Amino acid sequence: MKPVLPTYALVANRASAALYRTMGPGVAPELVRRFDHPEGRLKNGEIDSDRPGRGFDKSGVGSHAFSPEEGPVEKVARDFANQLAKDLQHARQNSEYDELALIAPPRMLGYLRDALDAPTRELVYGELAKDIDQNNPMDVRKHLDQLVAKA
Repeated sequence: MKPVLPTYALVANRASAALYRTMGPGVAPELVRRFDHPEGRLKNGEIDSDRPGRGFDKSGVGSHAFSPEEGPVEKVARDFANQLAKDLQHARQNSEYDELALIAPPRMLGYLRDALDAPTRELVYGELAKDIDQNNPMDVRKHLDQLVAKA
């Protein structure tokens, strides 16, 4: 008989994340690990001191700044999502969980989705695009119960 594995819930934003383990509805999740990402608290000007280059209009009467496709804040958030995805993949490979919930603000949730490998993505049973209190296990539980109710 296959052992019952816990569900993992990753609650993240661009500056920090908390990974919780839970064994079912109504049971307070147990904190597995915290991830601190201080770079995620910085603003664009604090991350990248180089200003974009300038270009001139065809008519030669004005100039404008070139904008990078992805700003420094987005790159920092995407890098953090990649780090979190690698940790989730490693935990999956070690059979630490059999289901995964993702709770993060919309943009960060998208970065996490993009960063997960296919086998880990298959274990995601629910997503919530919301920035919630990572330090309150019962708040996490409430949101996980909502995800289960939707499924």
